[in-house]
Amino acid sequence: MTNVRSLLKSVPGIIAAVRFSKRVQQRFRRLLHHRNVEEVSAGQYTIVDATRNMFVGYYDHSPFKPNDESLLLVHTTSHPAWKKPSPKIPVAIQLLDWKSGRIVKKLGESYSWNWQQGARATWLDADTVAFNIYDKNTNSYKARLVRASGEWVGDLPLSIQESDCNGRIYSISYEALALVRPDYGYRNHIGMKRECPESDIEMYDTRTRTKQLLLSIADLNESAALRYNVTPRHAKLNHVMAAPDGSHLVFLHRYFIGARRVTDLYVLDADGNNKYRLVEDQGVSHVCWLDEATILVTMDGVKGFGYYRVDIARGTSELVKPFSDGHPNPVDSSVFLTDTYPDSYGLRRLILISFREGGVTEVCVSSEPLLFLGETRCDLHPSLSPSMQWIQIDCAVGHQRCIAVVPNPHACSVES
Repeated sequence: MTNVRSLLKSVPGIIAAVRFSKRVQQRFRRLLHHRNVEEVSAGQYTIVDATRNMFVGYYDHSPFKPNDESLLLVHTTSHPAWKKPSPKIPVAIQLLDWKSGRIVKKLGESYSWNWQQGARATWLDADTVAFNIYDKNTNSYKARLVRASGEWVGDLPLSIQESDCNGRIYSISYEALALVRPDYGYRNHIGMKRECPESDIEMYDTRTRTKQLLLSIADLNESAALRYNVTPRHAKLNHVMAAPDGSHLVFLHRYFIGARRVTDLYVLDADGNNKYRLVEDQGVSHVCWLDEATILVTMDGVKGFGYYRVDIARGTSELVKPFSDGHPNPVDSSVFLTDTYPDSYGLRRLILISFREGGVTEVCVSSEPLLFLGETRCDLHPSLSPSMQWIQIDCAVGHQRCIAVVPNPHACSVES
């Protein structure tokens, strides 16, 4: 079966055709079963729509301005939302007043972006934003720092994948991702060879202005080769996430053994001195930190696929909820926020899940546009405001990307 799948994938356009066929079936199924749902709409929720496609990006950093929740850090672009990103068409990084729908400030633009994470625009503090750019002079990706006023602060000697509370910036190879996982890579790099470049983790300390190599993927590949007695192919590092106190990082090491994809979840000390494999080959997909010592992981654990609470020191895991994959964020000690991928009707759901009972509360529903396939998919990627009063999601109206800001029903119930 694996060989058949590999053969089919080698046929040009076959994957897109299969995905489109599946999406059409979902639409017909909705019509056939009269699946009427109350989707995200301007009437019930705060929807920010525009003539340009607008989106935030990934779920692991809140786009809300830390000291002013009425402002969101967003990406906008004139590029059609159903087409793969183009290095010739930029995204603008902007501050949006989501209550009025007004753009307050354009902070810059970048030709290095993707639909999953944009240009990785991130709040470093209440007044400073970082996002990735492509430097033609050095043929490299860099993080640009700007004030919320639009004032340029400077360009760092590396790109940004993650930042922590101690002023450290962490970088991975977007060149490598462009080759083996283009959903998260950039397409600007000149003269890229088909051989995958090294995908290391580097750190830049904004306090001391020093750059340091924290981890080389070659070490991880060597370890994998010893375990499987074969050299791993198409290896990459992705999804670096810093602990709330900045003491540790978690990240994914993904590679192929033959035709089988393997994912290992690692923990790394923030200074790079100690690393260990926390979860080995259990299909880890998404992660979020619950506190300095615990993470929430979607993976195929000992009790099947679902959300697991994992202790990073002990390496123990506990099934919280058997469920499909999603992008989690903790609300408090009792519930977490997450989303779903399109169901058999092509609907994505924003939900709250109880840590204690595993109960599920649906917040809203969003349909996936017909032409949003593969790299152009529109994951909800939910994130919370600092006060936990508001939830932001990426969604689509027709085939236009837009932003929805939804009241957090758990916060409302706690207050009442």
